[in-house]
Amino acid sequence: MSSVAHELRTPLTYVKGYADVASRRGISEAEREKYLTIIREEADQLTSMVRQLFQLAKMEENAFVIEPSVTHLSSLLEEVATQVEPFIEEKQAQLTIHVPDDLYVTADRTRMKQVLVNIIQNALLYGGEIPVIQVEGERTEQGVRLCISDQGPGVPDESLPHLFERLYRVDKARSREQGGSGLGLAIVKEIVEMHGGTVKAFNENGLTILIILPEEDADDTHSHRG
Repeated sequence: MSSVAHELRTPLTYVKGYADVASRRGISEAEREKYLTIIREEADQLTSMVRQLFQLAKMEENAFVIEPSVTHLSSLLEEVATQVEPFIEEKQAQLTIHVPDDLYVTADRTRMKQVLVNIIQNALLYGGEIPVIQVEGERTEQGVRLCISDQGPGVPDESLPHLFERLYRVDKARSREQGGSGLGLAIVKEIVEMHGGTVKAFNENGLTILIILPEEDADDTHSHRG
């Protein structure tokens, strides 16, 4: 609880400090607008953090419900690509998706989109100046293997086991500057495991997030594509 309080206190301190500065007499309109922009950004980050904390609290109380259904992975990823397109364009990044058309999983479509959007946004934040993000899927004996990789600097090896811990940040100063909350990957892990899957991270020409999900029986997919 103390770590959560600390994480919430930091953006609140920024908001109060910049609000005090913006309310001073004698500053120019350009300066005032700059401080108001910072306040809005900090408020957005605080809102996102509170929303993520509520999600994690629901998971702890077993009140976080998933509604799995047969899901066509390729079409799901098309929806994800559309959702992140504004962020891709803003960063002038590249996103490529290579997934066989015959892969199906049993998943809550909304929650699994949240997982994938979260990972891609994380890659946009930390994948280098102009991120190059690849999403690749394949069928394996373990299930459907989905890799989301970037070509950024990766993370220190000693940090890899902690990436999915709540409020963990590899570089707190850098995460603060770029808007990371330290909660997104913890939520990713919880949702993936609720689907009976696994998730891990490793360095390979950048950071790769590997998700393995149970594959839907091919005999049950023909009438459920969606």
